[in-house]
Amino acid sequence: MATVRMTQQMASSISRKAMEKWETANPSPSALPEFKQFVRGAVQRMPILAFVKEFSDKPEVQAAAKHNTNLTNYISGLIEETEHSKVYIEHIPASSDGTFNLPMEFDTPVRLPGQNSYRTPDVDIDMFAADDKDEIIRRANVARAQEDQWVSDQPLLGTWL
Repeated sequence: MATVRMTQQMASSISRKAMEKWETANPSPSALPEFKQFVRGAVQRMPILAFVKEFSDKPEVQAAAKHNTNLTNYISGLIEETEHSKVYIEHIPASSDGTFNLPMEFDTPVRLPGQNSYRTPDVDIDMFAADDKDEIIRRANVARAQEDQWVSDQPLLGTWL
């Protein structure tokens, strides 16, 4: 019984290492550095973030946040920032039909309002500035088509292990 378990563990380890090597040599199209950097910048330029920053910088808000009440706890959630290395873009219109979502992982974290750094922030496509939104839709659809091809090119390692 232990031999079977060890064989399964070895097969799993070999498969995982092979896939890691494959993904290093053949990165996912949605993981291309130029696209990730563009989305990171677009997140930082979102109009809602500019509004929150303007709001939280007001002296009245800063003064009120020093009190420990239920209301100021909500405000503190907007004033404080946490670093996120991943966002989840939702409702991207597909070039064919419907919508799709795109997880995006950044090499350099982005600072966003909020106290929960353990949750991946979700961002609706409509929250981006108009120019950024159009470019993200275009690039995401291209990346999605390339991703579909990339996935179909993946070796089926599990079939021979």
